[in-house]
Amino acid sequence: MKEQLNAREQQVLSAIVNRYVATAEPVGSKVLSESYTLNASPATIRGVMQNLDRSGLLYQPHTSAGRVPSESGYRVYVDNLLPPTGALKLEMERLMAARLKGAGNAEQLLEQVAQLLAHLCGCIAIVTMPGRMPDRVRQVQLVSLDQQRALLILVTKNLQTDSVPVEFCTDVGDGLVMLNNFLNEKLRDRYCNALLPLDWQEIRHGVEDYILSLENSLEMLERSFHQPATVKVSGLKELLKQPEFTQVDQLQPVVEFLEGDKERIVPLLQPQGEHPTVKIGKELGVPPVQHCSLISSMYRQDDCPIGWVGILGPMRLPYDRGIVAVETACGQVSEILSGN
Repeated sequence: MKEQLNAREQQVLSAIVNRYVATAEPVGSKVLSESYTLNASPATIRGVMQNLDRSGLLYQPHTSAGRVPSESGYRVYVDNLLPPTGALKLEMERLMAARLKGAGNAEQLLEQVAQLLAHLCGCIAIVTMPGRMPDRVRQVQLVSLDQQRALLILVTKNLQTDSVPVEFCTDVGDGLVMLNNFLNEKLRDRYCNALLPLDWQEIRHGVEDYILSLENSLEMLERSFHQPATVKVSGLKELLKQPEFTQVDQLQPVVEFLEGDKERIVPLLQPQGEHPTVKIGKELGVPPVQHCSLISSMYRQDDCPIGWVGILGPMRLPYDRGIVAVETACGQVSEILSGN
């Protein structure tokens, strides 16, 4: 869409989004000509606004009002017209490093992150915490119970243990030692929630009958490390300050959604890549929050993604500040959890 907008249309759209985000008031041509360096008369700006209106990027909430951005207008702005954020990023990094220093355990850290994001962005902050923090494999041991049964024991780097039975379809005999050595070689230092797949080719000869049984048991172990995430929400009082949510009927669906089934929230937070994802309005795909926008990103422990951080507010979000805040928060959390 940016390619279809000339330079002046881009300037006017950007100015309208910025003004509306700051004031929550429809924006007229006179205000733009007086407040922004557009080098154009109110009449020229009015013509540009009419073009943007016809393109579906702006609309008039009522006849005598100025214009406000549409969902499509916000999308073009976020994808193409965000201002440079270098200075803002440095500010956020300094602020969060100071506020999150010595935050305590992972749960306390994420609670502080949620409170800080809600305050900085004036909206609701949502963070997920894994039901079980990721750990790596220290050792595995196959202990024979009888000729066709064994116990598969996994010891993590943090010296936690899990075990599952293995039911072989034929006598395993001396093959147990070969399987044990192979599993230790292949699984050591892997994340416990990513034990499979394994390349069995180098030992397949002679142990084909046992592979399926072991894979079933390894899958059971993996599942024990995939406990449901805990969802933490902060900042409802910040949302109440936004003009869009001063009426109960506007706020209630959002609150009910956030207080309802937490499993509906997690998929919304999962970003579509390494960088923060911005979902605007109907892009969220959930009617109770389709008048909102969401910015989310993932955080890691070492190189393993373990949770998500997001902010939810009106479509009139400060997108540049929100994107930088979420990205910086995820970076800080990842560094702290990884011990850097």
